[in-house]
Amino acid sequence: MYGSTKAVVRVFGKGESRIFEQTRSIKQGIALSPRLFGKFVNDIVELLEKRWAPTVKLGNRTISVLLFADNMALVSRTGRELQFLIDLITKYFESKKLRLNFGKKEIMIFNK
Repeated sequence: MYGSTKAVVRVFGKGESRIFEQTRSIKQGIALSPRLFGKFVNDIVELLEKRWAPTVKLGNRTISVLLFADNMALVSRTGRELQFLIDLITKYFESKKLRLNFGKKEIMIFNK
Protein backbone atom coordinates (compact mmCIF):
# COMPACT_ATOMS: atom_id res chain seq x y z
CA MET A 1 0.00 0.00 0.00
CA TYR A 2 2.89 2.38 0.74
CA GLY A 3 5.23 0.99 -1.91
CA SER A 4 5.37 3.93 -4.28
CA THR A 5 3.19 6.77 -3.09
CA LYS A 6 3.41 10.34 -4.26
CA ALA A 7 2.65 13.49 -2.31
CA VAL A 8 2.21 17.24 -2.68
CA VAL A 9 2.77 19.84 0.04
CA ARG A 10 0.19 22.62 0.05
CA VAL A 11 1.17 25.87 1.80
CA PHE A 12 -1.67 28.28 2.54
CA GLY A 13 -1.35 31.35 0.36
CA LYS A 14 1.73 30.03 -1.47
CA GLY A 15 0.37 27.21 -3.61
CA GLU A 16 1.59 23.64 -3.96
CA SER A 17 4.96 21.96 -4.24
CA ARG A 18 5.95 19.70 -7.09
CA ILE A 19 4.80 16.09 -6.86
CA PHE A 20 7.41 13.97 -5.09
CA GLU A 21 7.77 10.34 -4.13
CA GLN A 22 7.13 9.64 -0.46
CA THR A 23 9.58 6.99 0.67
CA ARG A 24 9.12 7.10 4.47
CA SER A 25 6.46 7.39 7.13
CA ILE A 26 2.85 6.40 7.51
CA LYS A 27 0.34 8.84 6.16
CA GLN A 28 -1.68 10.64 8.79
CA GLY A 29 -5.42 10.89 8.46
CA ILE A 30 -6.10 7.47 6.95
CA ALA A 31 -8.00 4.78 8.85
CA LEU A 32 -5.05 2.39 9.08
CA SER A 33 -2.61 4.85 10.72
CA PRO A 34 -4.00 4.70 14.30
CA ARG A 35 -4.12 0.90 14.18
CA LEU A 36 -0.53 0.63 13.00
CA PHE A 37 0.61 3.12 15.63
CA GLY A 38 -1.35 1.27 18.34
CA LYS A 39 0.32 -2.00 17.38
CA PHE A 40 3.72 -0.33 17.44
CA VAL A 41 3.11 1.20 20.90
CA ASN A 42 1.79 -2.07 22.35
CA ASP A 43 4.88 -3.89 21.06
CA ILE A 44 7.20 -1.38 22.78
CA VAL A 45 5.40 -1.67 26.13
CA GLU A 46 5.47 -5.49 25.89
CA LEU A 47 9.18 -5.41 25.00
CA LEU A 48 10.00 -3.29 28.05
CA GLU A 49 7.96 -5.57 30.32
CA LYS A 50 9.53 -8.77 28.93
CA ARG A 51 13.08 -7.43 29.18
CA TRP A 52 12.62 -6.31 32.79
CA ALA A 53 13.39 -2.74 31.86
CA PRO A 54 14.39 -0.45 34.75
CA THR A 55 11.43 1.36 36.27
CA VAL A 56 10.69 4.43 38.37
CA LYS A 57 8.04 4.46 41.08
CA LEU A 58 5.34 7.06 40.43
CA GLY A 59 2.67 6.99 43.13
CA ASN A 60 1.61 3.36 43.39
CA ARG A 61 2.82 2.45 39.88
CA THR A 62 6.17 1.61 38.39
CA ILE A 63 6.89 2.93 34.92
CA SER A 64 9.68 2.94 32.37
CA VAL A 65 7.89 4.75 29.55
CA LEU A 66 5.24 7.46 29.23
CA LEU A 67 3.20 7.61 26.04
CA PHE A 68 1.03 10.40 24.65
CA ALA A 69 -0.27 10.50 21.08
CA ASP A 70 2.83 9.80 18.97
CA ASN A 71 5.35 10.80 21.65
CA MET A 72 7.31 8.60 24.00
CA ALA A 73 9.27 9.49 27.14
CA LEU A 74 11.68 6.96 28.63
CA VAL A 75 11.97 7.30 32.41
CA SER A 76 14.85 6.07 34.58
CA ARG A 77 16.65 6.73 37.86
CA THR A 78 20.18 6.79 36.42
CA GLY A 79 22.00 7.53 33.20
CA ARG A 80 23.00 3.88 32.92
CA GLU A 81 19.36 2.76 33.16
CA LEU A 82 18.35 5.35 30.57
CA GLN A 83 21.02 4.09 28.20
CA PHE A 84 19.71 0.53 28.70
CA LEU A 85 16.20 1.71 27.73
CA ILE A 86 17.52 3.60 24.70
CA ASP A 87 19.45 0.50 23.58
CA LEU A 88 16.32 -1.68 23.93
CA ILE A 89 14.20 0.75 21.93
CA THR A 90 16.91 1.18 19.29
CA LYS A 91 17.17 -2.61 18.80
CA TYR A 92 13.38 -2.80 18.54
CA PHE A 93 13.32 -0.10 15.86
CA GLU A 94 16.12 -1.80 13.93
CA SER A 95 14.29 -5.17 14.05
CA LYS A 96 11.18 -3.51 12.57
CA LYS A 97 13.21 -1.52 10.00
CA LEU A 98 12.06 1.75 11.61
CA ARG A 99 14.07 4.90 12.32
CA LEU A 100 14.08 7.07 15.41
CA ASN A 101 13.76 10.80 14.87
CA PHE A 102 16.83 11.93 16.80
CA GLY A 103 16.06 15.53 15.89
CA LYS A 104 13.18 15.48 18.38
CA LYS A 105 15.00 13.98 21.36
CA GLU A 106 15.50 15.74 24.67
CA ILE A 107 16.98 14.62 27.99
CA MET A 108 15.72 16.09 31.26
CA ILE A 109 17.28 15.43 34.66
CA PHE A 110 15.31 15.99 37.86
CA ASN A 111 16.98 16.04 41.28
CA LYS A 112 15.89 16.99 44.77
